[in-house]
Amino acid sequence: MTNRLKEFRARVGLTQAKVAAAVGVSQPNYQRWETEAAPIPDDKLGKLAEALGTDAASLLGRHAPIEVGLYDDSVDDALSYYGEVAVHFSGGGEPLLLS
Repeated sequence: MTNRLKEFRARVGLTQAKVAAAVGVSQPNYQRWETEAAPIPDDKLGKLAEALGTDAASLLGRHAPIEVGLYDDSVDDALSYYGEVAVHFSGGGEPLLLS
């Protein structure tokens, strides 16, 4: 499982040195976490998540399942998903579009 420290750090516009200072470690130590050369200590994970504006699970690449309503009129539009699939045939011809 890959951590997402660099992604979240870039998202909030902080340098490695600023994140390291917020967490209370040296920049080289933080860099080892970001490159996964060293594990993130449990006692620093909460501070790190707070500094980067997210939660520990997101930093570690552990995500909760995304909730959607597939073709369900009872859910909010933000949770609705209406997708399409194009089937391409190896023999050529027009693709078949399925909604």
